Amino acid sequence: VGNCDGFVGNRMLAPYASEAKQLIEDGATIEQVDRAAQDFGMAMGPMTLGDLVGQELFWKQRKAAGDMNKQTKTYMGPYELTDWLCEQGRFGLKTPDPKIGANGRGIYIHRG
Repeated sequence: VGNCDGFVGNRMLAPYASEAKQLIEDGATIEQVDRAAQDFGMAMGPMTLGDLVGQELFWKQRKAAGDMNKQTKTYMGPYELTDWLCEQGRFGLKTPDPKIGANGRGIYIHRG
C-alpha cells in the first residue's frame, strides 16, 4: 500500500469496526453483531476483536491529536461506545477487575 497512514490491516478493519458500531447504535445487540460476523466465517466478531487488541488504541491517538472526532483511514466513528468504555478504564482483556473476578473488562466482562 505504499506510504500511508496506518498498517494495511488497520485500514481494512476500520470500516468493519465502524459498521459494527453503527449496527449497535441502530439497535442490534453486541452479541448479534459478533455472532453475525462469526456465522459469516470470521474467527471472532468485531466487538470481541476490539477487546482483544484493546479498546483504547485509537481513542488515545484521537486524544493525543486533540480531536476526539477525528476520522482517518485507520479509525472512524461512531465513537460513543468506545469512548465511554475508555473513559471508564475498560480497555478490554488488558484491564482486569479483581473486585468482580474479571480477567478483563471492555465491551464484555471476561472471566476465566
